[in-house]
Amino acid sequence: MSKIWIKFIFCIFFVQFKIFAGQDSVCDPPSSDDLKIPSLPVNGKFRVLIEKNADGITEETTEIYDGLNNVGIITYYLASIKTKMYAYYKINELITIAGDVCKVYPLNTSIGLTPFQIINVNGSQHIASPLTVLSLSQDLNFKFIGSDGFVRGIPVNEWQYCIEPIQGSAFLKITVSFSDEKKWTPALQIKSFPSIPVQVSIQYRSPNETAIKNEFYSITKFRELDFVQEEEYFTPKGIYCPGRKSVMKLPQIPNSFAFANQVVVPFPNSFDKVGTIETLFEEYNLENKVFHMAYSSANSISNEIHDFNTGLVYKTDRKTGNCLVSNITGSSVDSLKNGSFIYERNPSQIFDLEESSAQFVGLKRVNGINCYVWIGQRALNGINSSIEWYFLSDLWNLTDYGIMGQRYSVPIQVIMYLPVPTQQDINKNQILEVKNNIFAFSPIPFVDRDYDINSCYENSAKKYFIFELGADLSHIIKSNLYEFRRSLIKILHEEIKVTILRISQMEIVFDPNGVFVLFTLLDKPKSYGPVPYPKDDLPLEDAAKRLRESIEKDKIQIEFKSFEDNDEYIVPVFKDSLLEIGNYKEGFVEINNIKANRKYSGGAVAIVTIVAVVNGLIFGLFLTLLIKSKKINLSFL
Repeated sequence: MSKIWIKFIFCIFFVQFKIFAGQDSVCDPPSSDDLKIPSLPVNGKFRVLIEKNADGITEETTEIYDGLNNVGIITYYLASIKTKMYAYYKINELITIAGDVCKVYPLNTSIGLTPFQIINVNGSQHIASPLTVLSLSQDLNFKFIGSDGFVRGIPVNEWQYCIEPIQGSAFLKITVSFSDEKKWTPALQIKSFPSIPVQVSIQYRSPNETAIKNEFYSITKFRELDFVQEEEYFTPKGIYCPGRKSVMKLPQIPNSFAFANQVVVPFPNSFDKVGTIETLFEEYNLENKVFHMAYSSANSISNEIHDFNTGLVYKTDRKTGNCLVSNITGSSVDSLKNGSFIYERNPSQIFDLEESSAQFVGLKRVNGINCYVWIGQRALNGINSSIEWYFLSDLWNLTDYGIMGQRYSVPIQVIMYLPVPTQQDINKNQILEVKNNIFAFSPIPFVDRDYDINSCYENSAKKYFIFELGADLSHIIKSNLYEFRRSLIKILHEEIKVTILRISQMEIVFDPNGVFVLFTLLDKPKSYGPVPYPKDDLPLEDAAKRLRESIEKDKIQIEFKSFEDNDEYIVPVFKDSLLEIGNYKEGFVEINNIKANRKYSGGAVAIVTIVAVVNGLIFGLFLTLLIKSKKINLSFL
């Protein structure tokens, strides 16, 4: 490995240990002016481009030095080979990357691999740039030799340090050129550095040799850094470094969440010029063991519902309404196989977060969003592949869904780096980047309307029910409708002993004098898929019987929390209010003799009209009570 500036380090060591001494006429005579060499502060931040010319070879180096954060970064090219070095003194880590091979070393015992030096500053150790060490070192005692010289046409002030050989020892002469701020203005003025480094030349002769060698380091584009893009401080994408320290754990994902996923897959051997883009909507609910996915397919939109309670997949074509029921397989994005059974992946498995090899990289941007980045490895077809996770950083907030200021782990992007054989040589691999761009991630709870499988059981047995809740808390229920629905479905699922998707097409109807709930109870499927047999899944008649008994015994008590006042409420179902009715999706429902604690006569009749709104996605419900009237048929409003 090439060691740029290594002669500087040797020089400092030699002087500290007093191996050499003395100067003679080989060195240029010092100027009578005692102008001191400019000082680059240890806590400074700058970037510099260095071109080294020696022994018929040119080596180009870019150095980023951040003394404030104790970080130094080197990128250099030698014979078309690119090497990067990352020196992180705070965690005592040195990372070198040559091509796609990354190695990790303890910095304090491997500083000699880098052009940097460790010095003492105010009693504590600090990483220092070679330029900083050179200008700060009092041991070298540079002498000003004049201001008449030019380097690349730039008027410069020059300082020199020279060691003459004694009894066959080595010879070393360093000449440092800084711009003359009185005669020259750089393209980008720097207030903190009115005089900037322009060139360092080194002449040296090894012991017992006669030839003097020359090295020239041209310093261009010296810039003070007020701000550095985070990406420059951290290793490039897709590079995994075995043995690297991970200073931050991978985030935790909630058990329920939904997001839009844009999957970008370039074709192999296409240089990312050709590929496919697929957009999916995915919703996971681990508590209820269900999964929902929507995607475009054959000029239509398909809905897939995976029920891990029964092991069945319900695939519906929105255009035709046709539904296909099949068994869950272990090859889908949400499932895994364990023995003869299929299980739903947990959140960590869905995002491959269970990899023990994951290591924190740092901060990078995705679509202008600052993200925390982790990288890990996993075996794919016997070949190690890399995976990167990008999560929203703490300095960013989500404003969707009214959750401004709330903190939870939000994935922004997941990238898979997959080795695939090249067309030219199947024994060689190229890296294929598969990106999952994640939008609108939300930890939403179970929303039953997303899991409506009623159309898949058009010819199966089912029952339609209505019962009454009363009007005392109707305003609280209205303002917390989704939370109330979730609690209601949960207690019905528990009490009547059916899988949760069998409770379908729930509607809540509000009237000034009462609140009504309508829902469809589906029969159990004729067969189950490859999952453990569900603990509770009664046949239709038995489930209906339990429903009646539960309501008669006051077991259906809906507990829910109001987000407005943060209080908890309990809404009971009125005894004897349960009625089995006809299909209420036809536009209206006639209900006879609802008495449950209502202040109406025994002949009261209520007609409930249900109106579909918002493009068929959200149903508004309107309840009209006709007291002491005959049956009246009402069409859609």
